[in-house]
Amino acid sequence: MPPQEGYESQARQLDRQAAELDILQRVSTDINSTLDLEEVYEIALRTMDRLFEFHHATILIVEPGGEMLKVVASRGYENQAIGGRVRIGTGVIGTVAAKRRPMQVGNLGQQRAYAATQRRQMLKAGRGAELGDVMPVPGLPNAESQIALPLLIREELVGVLSVESPVRQRFDDHDRHLVSIVANQIASAIRNAQLYDERRRAVEALQEANASLEARVAARTADLERELKVAQELVRDARTRVEGPLLGASAAVGALRDGIARQARVLEPLLLTGPPGSGDQAVAYAVHGASGRAGAFIVVSCADLHTEDLATTRTSNPEAPHGERWLQAKLEVASGGTLFLEAIHELPAGQRKLLGDLLSRQRGAAVREAAPADVRIIASTVGTLDPSLRALFTRQITLPALVDRREDIPVLARHYVGKLARQFGKAVNGVSPASMQRLESYSWPGNINELRTVLERAVLVSRGGLVEIDEELLDERASIGSYQLVSPLGSGGMGEVWLARHRLLARPAAVKLIRHDRTTGEPRDQLVLRFQREAQVTAGLRSPHTVQLYDFGVNETGSFYYVMELLEGLDLNQIVTRFGPQPSERVVMFLRQACRSLAEAHEGGLIHRDIKPANLFVARLGQEYDYLKVLDFGIVKGRPGAEAVGITAQGVVQGTPAFMAPELVFDSQSLDGRTDLYSLACVAYWALTGQLVFGSATTPEQMLLHHAQTLPVAPSAVSEMPIAPDLEAIIMRCLAKRPSDRPGSALELDADLARIRFTQPWTQLRAREWWAMHAPDRLGGGTAPAVE
Repeated sequence: MPPQEGYESQARQLDRQAAELDILQRVSTDINSTLDLEEVYEIALRTMDRLFEFHHATILIVEPGGEMLKVVASRGYENQAIGGRVRIGTGVIGTVAAKRRPMQVGNLGQQRAYAATQRRQMLKAGRGAELGDVMPVPGLPNAESQIALPLLIREELVGVLSVESPVRQRFDDHDRHLVSIVANQIASAIRNAQLYDERRRAVEALQEANASLEARVAARTADLERELKVAQELVRDARTRVEGPLLGASAAVGALRDGIARQARVLEPLLLTGPPGSGDQAVAYAVHGASGRAGAFIVVSCADLHTEDLATTRTSNPEAPHGERWLQAKLEVASGGTLFLEAIHELPAGQRKLLGDLLSRQRGAAVREAAPADVRIIASTVGTLDPSLRALFTRQITLPALVDRREDIPVLARHYVGKLARQFGKAVNGVSPASMQRLESYSWPGNINELRTVLERAVLVSRGGLVEIDEELLDERASIGSYQLVSPLGSGGMGEVWLARHRLLARPAAVKLIRHDRTTGEPRDQLVLRFQREAQVTAGLRSPHTVQLYDFGVNETGSFYYVMELLEGLDLNQIVTRFGPQPSERVVMFLRQACRSLAEAHEGGLIHRDIKPANLFVARLGQEYDYLKVLDFGIVKGRPGAEAVGITAQGVVQGTPAFMAPELVFDSQSLDGRTDLYSLACVAYWALTGQLVFGSATTPEQMLLHHAQTLPVAPSAVSEMPIAPDLEAIIMRCLAKRPSDRPGSALELDADLARIRFTQPWTQLRAREWWAMHAPDRLGGGTAPAVE
């Protein structure tokens, strides 16, 4: 080589080395001046471009678990495909990661052709699933050369740097040395940035956790402070409640205090009897306080036990039955003290034996070690008590009614007014003379509880220094919850239905009242469940053709009640009894409305089981006449296996014999909505003819046997009025003995009825004219069906 060329070659080499050194120094400075991963990736890719003119490069980082590489940065590609993944050990990149050694590959065009051919063959052979569904890694479609470098910290793999070129390139030792230097710097910078990022996230998580903990601690502290204030207020309220009923100087309250002093000295079970609202809890607490017992005074409302979820009770013996676990839990808390069973006549039957075992143990009988015996039992009741419960108690205190201690009313009134004035922040000093005279002359059916309620309302609305008692507050008419009973609408074996009016709203209502002292032949536990189910089921139904329920509960006397919408009109039994058979077109309209109510119930798995004329109420709603409502879901039952099964008394056939489907008589476990359709057909038969399907039966038993075995006579054969043939065919189909021969659902029956055509259809005009002619008195005031 001529000397001149040699000098130029050395000069170019020196220039190249100087440029490389400058790039290496700059990359070292830049890459170590940041801990941001994205900046590190960008510096690494830019350096490879400047140093080797590699315009196409990709950085992949090892994923947690060490099995996959993930694309975190790329340069020079149209589709960056960040997030693409490569399995370690697969392909050039995966092999470099597995062996931790650089790899340079040429002739990539031929290899791509081979890979494409192989892919097509696998897809053709049906092995496409083996190719996987991995996001693509950036790559040149015409790449000829690829160099992949492992990014290592000692022997630990951080990732892989891959570069591509559309022309074939060769790397000499010098190039490989430079690439290794850059790769080491990249690996070190990436690891430092990763460690910093992990530490930053950990610090942020710790700060967030600390802030959350501080917030929870502050919230819990506030809750505890609030609970403490509530507890203190409850204690103060309990003391005033206890003090109030025992105030006064009458002979009756004097005898009551003497009885408390006598009974406090013994541990035998004590029964408190007297009218509702006469202060039974105050007397029980007074007995407990006078006894000097160090344990707690625990109050249990027996009425609430019917709906309490006993299964959630946690005791030291989780294997015990639910009722026993409940009793054990209460007795453990009351150990060394007193357990007060309020309204013990409401105690479920499953609890009575457990209570009897405990009381027998206290009297020395040998029973199992199930609960602490050092507990004083006090119970209260109103009216008569079941003999099995009455026998458990050896001692008794009778509480006087407020009318038997009228001379105590001024003292009691001043006590409660002072307490309520402090509670409500009112500047009230007492009761006006006229109001006090009203208080002393009132009959007080609710006793002390009613006195306290009346005074509370008066204090709330008071505007001066003396409380004025409005005459409306002392209305002699009975009240149920927020409703005042106005007049009876009907009655039956279980109770009454009353016209009622909300105390604050103008809305009238019908209150169904089932008195606790009525003997129905049904155990009280089952009666409670039946009542609750009727109310809950009715409240859950939303069809406009189902009677609307406003409220339900148990009043102070232990009677059940529920408040329903007040309806104006007549039930179907009254219509046919008073006015005779009805025309086919009107009956069809009634049946279709009943179907829409039943369809909703059946869809929810509920069967009415007592569809009869008295439970189909024909009302006027606004300007709509002949609007039908389905009533009385009192014996509604779920499909077999549902929760409701077993609520009715054993051996008691539920329903009305004249309208009962055959399966209700012999196979009550296979009921479905078609059972109600049979009963609805019996109602239609009655409405069209004025006669029962099997009117020849003289006893309920004969009626049930006819429904089960006898084929019915077509209604047209006994009717005095013409009956549409299509309607008669539908009724006879619904009266089939086998449910499978009836329409499949209430909606299907409704559709069948809708297809019947009449030359004179029943219209709102005809309905309005009928009511105006036959029963105008029923459209001016509310009415309701009787309780059966």
